[in-house]
Parts: sequence; structure tokens; C-alpha cells
Amino acid sequence: MITKLNPDQLYKRCDPGSFSRIDTVVELPMTIGQEKALKSLDFGLSMDSKGFNIFAIGESGTGKMSTVMYMLKKEGRRRKGA
Repeated sequence: MITKLNPDQLYKRCDPGSFSRIDTVVELPMTIGQEKALKSLDFGLSMDSKGFNIFAIGESGTGKMSTVMYMLKKEGRRRKGA
């Protein structure tokens, strides 16, 4: 039997105080399951010589640009600290 729901039944408020506090934030990888591609990208970004390019190919909307930008920022932070 199908029962119509009223708006109050469609919304459940969650009390933020019910969650425990997180003391440390763990950085998770942007791309999961692409170890070979991430290693290749890491290798390419670690080159100290000029004139090299990074080429990423794959289906549209799979996060290629996000992953490359994430890795570029990570490498930039590493080089600043060096």
C-alpha cells in the first residue's frame, strides 16, 4: 500500500552535537584505484629539468584535472618546504 508523506516526514534534523570531535584530519588521496597513474604523475612532477609536460587522458568527468591540480599543489608545498 502506498502512503502519502507529509513534509515533516521527509526531513530529519541531525543534532551536530551528537558527533564526536575529530582531533586530527587525515589527508585522503584524490584518486582511488589508479596507483600506476599516480606514480607516473608523481614522477613527472618531480622532474627538476624544464621542458617536460604532463599529459592526462581519460573519460570526461573522471577527475583528471582535479587530480593533477591536487598533485601540483602538493608538489609545490613540498618544494617550498625544501
